[in-house]
Amino acid sequence: MQLSIVVPAYNEADRIVATILNIERELGNAKIRDYEIIVVVDGNDGTGARVQGIGSRKVKVMRNAKRVGKGNAISMGFGAAKGRIVGFVDADEAVPAQQAIAMAKFLRRNEKLCGVIASRSIAKEGLRRPTLVRRVFSFAFNVLARIVLGLRYYDTQCGAKFFRSEFAAKELPFRTWGFCIDVEMLYRLQKYGQIVEYPVDWSSKEGSKFSLVFVPQMFFELLKIRLSGR
Repeated sequence: MQLSIVVPAYNEADRIVATILNIERELGNAKIRDYEIIVVVDGNDGTGARVQGIGSRKVKVMRNAKRVGKGNAISMGFGAAKGRIVGFVDADEAVPAQQAIAMAKFLRRNEKLCGVIASRSIAKEGLRRPTLVRRVFSFAFNVLARIVLGLRYYDTQCGAKFFRSEFAAKELPFRTWGFCIDVEMLYRLQKYGQIVEYPVDWSSKEGSKFSLVFVPQMFFELLKIRLSGR
């Protein structure tokens, strides 16, 4: 299989169908036929039933009986993925489906790369950027990630990342269950090859599951990742 896209979803019943249909449309536009979309429902809500209602054999549903966290959902999805390239996109489509699929195509063309990650910090002229508050948080968090983990990326937290599955499979399951899954993935996978940032047109969405109240926990999780080693 060519491509596996994991969509971690918590209380996303109102928009998950639109998200999946947008991804499938862009896959069709990109002439990618050999793919699977794995929606990992983190908790017992109506999201899974909405996804199953789409009726596509290429769209699969996995479930956690109770909420565990985004990181755990991504680990589950990556573990079930069959594609040569595996990645995740956030269910809120803060990164548009068209640009997420462009990232996967970019990785497929550049065989020497280990992965590609969406970046708001290197946005090209004309692309939208986050609010000032989010840019300040992102800058501070990435500085800390450089200090604690030695990561040299401008934006570690943007919600779309793709990797070669042969490398990702070697690091499963990831240990982080929360929002620091992004930095753990980069920390563990960078040893297999170069991971590059890809400029995207990002926008904040209503109902986003991330909140600045998670920041203290994320800083603590950085230390846990560092202490656990590679």
